Amino acid sequence: MATLWEYSHYQFSFERYDERARLYTTEYEPFTYQDLPDNIEHEVMDGDTWHSIAHKYWSPIFESNNLWIYIADFQTQAVVDPFITLKAGTIVVVPSRNTLFTKILNPDRRNIVG
Repeated sequence: MATLWEYSHYQFSFERYDERARLYTTEYEPFTYQDLPDNIEHEVMDGDTWHSIAHKYWSPIFESNNLWIYIADFQTQAVVDPFITLKAGTIVVVPSRNTLFTKILNPDRRNIVG
């Protein structure tokens, strides 16, 4: 069974120590929009959240609703604040499951960060 850490964007961060020996993680390199033939266009309905959209398209992946950051990162225009309520009628681009597993969550992406 998968663990949340396997799907976490923190896997693309690195642990570092500051000058006072405090541990922190670096920023991660987001996987941004790519025009792929299997992208899904989702029209936001009242009450939709990044979490609910991730759950809708990626369930039953373990903790699929916690993968919302990958959808927010994947938009054609950068999402400045993913905690602002989504507006009904907005089109959100959802990467396919194939893209999620073969590109976004690919462990080889760690090599480009750091």
